[in-house]
Amino acid sequence: PRRRRSSAPEPRADHYAAFASHYHWFLDDVRRRVGCDTPGVRLAVRAIPEHARVLDAACGLGIDALWLAERGRRVTATDASSGMVAEARRRLAASDAPGVDVRRCEWDDLGSEFPPDSFDAVLCVGSSIAHAPHLRRVLSAFGSVLVSGGLLILDSRDWEATTSAKPVVEVEPVIVEREGRRCRRSYEWAQPEPSGPVELRATLEFLGDDGSVSESMTWTLHQHAFTRQDLRAALERAGFGSIALDRIPGDDRYTATARRR
Repeated sequence: PRRRRSSAPEPRADHYAAFASHYHWFLDDVRRRVGCDTPGVRLAVRAIPEHARVLDAACGLGIDALWLAERGRRVTATDASSGMVAEARRRLAASDAPGVDVRRCEWDDLGSEFPPDSFDAVLCVGSSIAHAPHLRRVLSAFGSVLVSGGLLILDSRDWEATTSAKPVVEVEPVIVEREGRRCRRSYEWAQPEPSGPVELRATLEFLGDDGSVSESMTWTLHQHAFTRQDLRAALERAGFGSIALDRIPGDDRYTATARRR
């Protein structure tokens, strides 16, 4: 007899497992930043009332969760990467912030992990939403745990300005100094197929006293490009209204906010 295939999705590879312990180098200031500090995110979180229940749905190192908890929000943090969850727990345990519940959870599993109406707001920043191959499905999962009228805040790279068949390389001029070390960061994006995923190569180069590169590390990640119109349509289909996408000339990132209908 032919074996019946399981309908359960295969677990995703944890691409951030080895990345987690070095990820803080990609942030200029791990104590002050909210996500990637996209223009609009810091303003949007002010709309979250004190004592509100907030889900940080791509918590990474737990920086956003810590920032919100220190300002009176009741925070739960999730990430698909066990490496990031471990690093977030370590950092939050070393802080003076009120307790933050940190769990490993895929976006698709939010509805089974948390009951309906669990949160007043969901935060998904750092352009993390680009890891979702199916926007509407993930946005629906966010909505499934939000109260009616609950706030969704997310940000994204403006993929229309970034993606190209020809690789786009960005070398940051800022040298990050931390822990007695100096580090230069660079990024390379390429979309080999017009409808395929974007390949992102993130590189850290540690510099010696003479300025030469003493150590180099590169991580390759895959993200899914979408237009602003794609995002707005997916939000509407997922049951969100009051959708706002900010437009800041010259910035390659933007913030989106929406309310669950």
